Amino acid sequence: MRKPDPERLPSVRHAWRRLERARRRAHEKPWARAVLRVLQLSDYRKAAPRDTRWIADRLGIAPAEVERGLIALRRAHALKLHWTNVAMKRAAERPVSFGYSLFEVPRSALRKLMALHLDYVRAMQHIVSNSRGTECIGLYCAQLLDLASRDNALAQGGAAES
Repeated sequence: MRKPDPERLPSVRHAWRRLERARRRAHEKPWARAVLRVLQLSDYRKAAPRDTRWIADRLGIAPAEVERGLIALRRAHALKLHWTNVAMKRAAERPVSFGYSLFEVPRSALRKLMALHLDYVRAMQHIVSNSRGTECIGLYCAQLLDLASRDNALAQGGAAES
């Protein structure tokens, strides 16, 4: 018996595509994720100069490999910016579920809010991957950030992956 094509199964298509993109990135640019982790290290923020050689030395890889990882990360960032711009434009044109909250909290509370946000995103992705039918296309765009440019409370926390 032939295996069903996940692309033809609405119930798993989204999850399948996400998995395939992750596999492609992992095969095409396997060091990109490690480069991202180095960029998040406190040692990296303190390093002078912060360049591809420093990252390459830290990971034990060639500077060219670091550069390929940085390019892949920039492309992923550009994709996030694209969809954020789409969300902003559409919010001005039609009814959407939109809100904002500007608040002050201790660092520990902001970190808890980030964990809660990540839990929500995972729950939402679970609902999407288990949904049947293809009647609507939704776009979820959200940001939670520490507005501080220095000593950022979320710098070590990472970001939600899509």
